[in-house]
Amino acid sequence: MIKADIVAALCEKGYYKNQANTVIDDLLDIIRTALINGEQVQLRGFGTFEVKTRKGRNSKDISTGEMRVSSDRKLPMFRASSSLKQAVRVNE
Repeated sequence: MIKADIVAALCEKGYYKNQANTVIDDLLDIIRTALINGEQVQLRGFGTFEVKTRKGRNSKDISTGEMRVSSDRKLPMFRASSSLKQAVRVNE
């Protein structure tokens, strides 16, 4: 499912296409901004969006044989709620 499919599904529920598109864009922008600011976004019954820090690691440059240390990285993560996991399991 892509964004256009979600817009179409909202249209079936009574939204106008431009309203549905605006709502989705605004929702994603709010989530994106919260994650950039280090906040956690929790949607009960759906899941949690958060930023986790992955520690740096040692690696070897294959061409030169030189050892490098990569720095810590921040990555966006999604953790599904137990009710969403249960709903997906039931529909297998």
